[in-house]
Amino acid sequence: MNDNLLPAEVHMLLQRAFPSAVIGEPAPTSGGYSHRSAFVTVGGQPVVVKSADQPERRADLRREARVLALLQPQRLPVPELLHLLEGDHWTALLTRRVPGDPGQWLYEQPPAQIAPIYRALGAILAAIHTTTPLAQPEIERDLAARHSRVGAALAGMALPADLLKPLRAALDTSRKLAATPQLTHGDPGLHNLIVAGDRLTLIDWEWAGWDHPLRDLAWLAWTLEFRRMPLMLWHAFLHGYGEQGPVALDPDRTTLHQLALAQIAAILQRCPPGSPAQAEWLRRTRWTLELDFGRYAGPAAGP
Repeated sequence: MNDNLLPAEVHMLLQRAFPSAVIGEPAPTSGGYSHRSAFVTVGGQPVVVKSADQPERRADLRREARVLALLQPQRLPVPELLHLLEGDHWTALLTRRVPGDPGQWLYEQPPAQIAPIYRALGAILAAIHTTTPLAQPEIERDLAARHSRVGAALAGMALPADLLKPLRAALDTSRKLAATPQLTHGDPGLHNLIVAGDRLTLIDWEWAGWDHPLRDLAWLAWTLEFRRMPLMLWHAFLHGYGEQGPVALDPDRTTLHQLALAQIAAILQRCPPGSPAQAEWLRRTRWTLELDFGRYAGPAAGP
C-alpha cells in the first residue's frame, strides 16, 4: 500500500469500516493540493479518499462532509458523500468517484471553447447560492470562528504594516457581509470541476460555509485575473448566473477586491512561517493589492 497516497491509519480505517471488502491499490488524483487524495476501489466500487492529519485540515474535511450531506437531497451536481472516517490521528472523507476529466486542464484551452463551461458554472453557483438546506448551527459558528482565527493568526505573523493593514480591513469587510449568509463554495473555478460531456460536477467543498455569495464571485474574478483569462469568460459566467442568483450582476469593485484579499488572508495564515508557500502567497498579496477589479464591476455583457 502506498502510504504517500493512502496513509496506513487511513487504510486501517477503511478496512475497519468495510471488513469484508477488498481495498484496492490507491492511484493519484489530479488535485490534492490541500489534502492527500487518492482514487481507491472499495469492494470494487470506485471512490475518492481525501485524508488529513493536521487539525485545521481535518476540520476542513468534516465541514465538507457536513455540507455534502446537506446538499445531497437538493440534487445539485456535487459528489455523493459515502462516509467520513475518524481515527486517532487522521480523518478521511469518502465520496463516490465522479466520471469525467478534471477541469483544471481547460485553462489551457481557447476561451471560446471554455466559455460555455463558465456559463454552466454560473448556473450551478446560482443554484447553490439560492438553495436553503437546513444549516447546521455548528457550520455557521465554524465560519465565524474561521474569521476570528485568521485575524488572530495575522497578528502573530510579523507581516509588514503595508500588508497587515489592508488584510485586516479586508477581513472586516468579509465579516460584515457574512451577517446575511448563503451557502458558498469558497473556491469555484475550472480547477474544481469534473467535466463529462455536458455534465459538470463541482468538487472540493472544504472551504464551503455560510457567507455572502459575493465571496464566490470575488474569488472567481481573482482566479481569472491571476490566470490572465479574457474578460469574456467572466461575462459568460455572469450570463449563466443570470437572474437565478441572489447577487446583482453589477458587483462593486471595492467589495470584490476586499473579499479576494480576505480569502488570501485565510490562505496565508495556513502557510508555515518561512516556507516557499508563504513567500509565494506574500507575493500574491502584493500583486492583489495592485489589482483593479473595475473590469469585473458593472452590468454583464453577452458571453
